[in-house]
Amino acid sequence: MNMHNDMYESEKELTLVEVIKLLRNYIKYILTLKKICEKKMIKSRMPNFPEVISENIVRIIINRILKLDVKNSSIGGDLEFKGKRFEVKGFISNGPISFGPKEKWFEIYFLDSKLFEKSIFACYRCRMKNTDFCWKNIKVNSFETYEKQCINKRRPRINFYKLQKQLGNKLECIFNNSIDKIRISGYD
Repeated sequence: MNMHNDMYESEKELTLVEVIKLLRNYIKYILTLKKICEKKMIKSRMPNFPEVISENIVRIIINRILKLDVKNSSIGGDLEFKGKRFEVKGFISNGPISFGPKEKWFEIYFLDSKLFEKSIFACYRCRMKNTDFCWKNIKVNSFETYEKQCINKRRPRINFYKLQKQLGNKLECIFNNSIDKIRISGYD
């Protein structure tokens, strides 16, 4: 890749400042939604956390903490590094994480965003492919494994903490702090 392409690639990626700006606007939106619904006594399901924010937070964490030059994916999956797919699963509740039955990845990252209103995130790295024996045999419920649900063309769903319990030390926490701390720590 020549210098012009390197420059072009970096211009396509969101900066930490841009991600923080998107996050702050999303937080304002959620707080406004909660306030209006509470005032009017309207029930409302909170919208999903935007993947443009979660995937870029994980990309920035990987780049700055693990020192890998990860990019937004052009090959499928969420992120890529040297032609390998990295999957990102973000979550803001204790509800299940959902996986597409045909999703493929080289590594998978989880972004615990339950404290997003305080800009606090925990990022976990799992150095497993979706085809690894251990991953395929994760119990997603009392009767079925991840692989069995995929074979049956169903979306495997599992709560992060049940997944964490099964993966044990194969799941590594690489960041657990305010997203602003990356900048303060000299990674910006």
